[in-house]
Amino acid sequence: MPEWSNGTVSKTVVVFVATVGSNPTLSAKYISSSIYIFKYRHIVKKIFSIEKNMLIPTVNKILAILTIGSQFFIFLGLILFLFFRKNSSNPVISFFSRNGLFFALNIALVATGGSLFYSEIAGFEHCKLCWFQRIFMYPLVILLGLANIKKDFKFTFYPSALAMIGTIISLYHNYIYYGGISIFPCEPFGLGVSCTKVLVMEFGYITIPLMALTAFLLIILFLNAQRSYNNSSKN
Repeated sequence: MPEWSNGTVSKTVVVFVATVGSNPTLSAKYISSSIYIFKYRHIVKKIFSIEKNMLIPTVNKILAILTIGSQFFIFLGLILFLFFRKNSSNPVISFFSRNGLFFALNIALVATGGSLFYSEIAGFEHCKLCWFQRIFMYPLVILLGLANIKKDFKFTFYPSALAMIGTIISLYHNYIYYGGISIFPCEPFGLGVSCTKVLVMEFGYITIPLMALTAFLLIILFLNAQRSYNNSSKN
């Protein structure tokens, strides 16, 4: 008896085959269904391929628009922080500051979702620097999620530290991505995907590394806003 027949999977297969074989009607239906699937498998693959090819550009556009909006928000936030941070009575500043932890969580969720979409659905292979940035982005979802659930609005230091390290890595990635000289080799032993390979280019400048950098910077901005609000509330 072959070795594979001793396993649990093989026993399940044997039982299934015996059940189907003992029932002529069930056997005929199973065989006809298998033939139908086999016959039109290329059509099914083509449909999924078309849907995937249509989905990727749509997601690219959405994430690119969100990135541009986030960059504008960062610019506006810096102006407000530099010139109007003492004006805590401003309703706009007050709203975003007291909800900074919540907005930071949403940015981390979108960034993590976008990263997983590109690797698991679009099939993009991530470079080494992308993986390092994931290391510092993914835990933010858990940390900020727990902080929001517990309503611990003072929990900003550790997420800020992770976001700052991620920002440093992302700055270096963008530096070499847009033509800078690489200090450290990105491809391990000359293998793997290049850190400068263009996988997404929207509106002439929005790329995956720039999306990541924008997300890290926006998270830091919201966490700093939350910290400033906490400090002003004490006074």
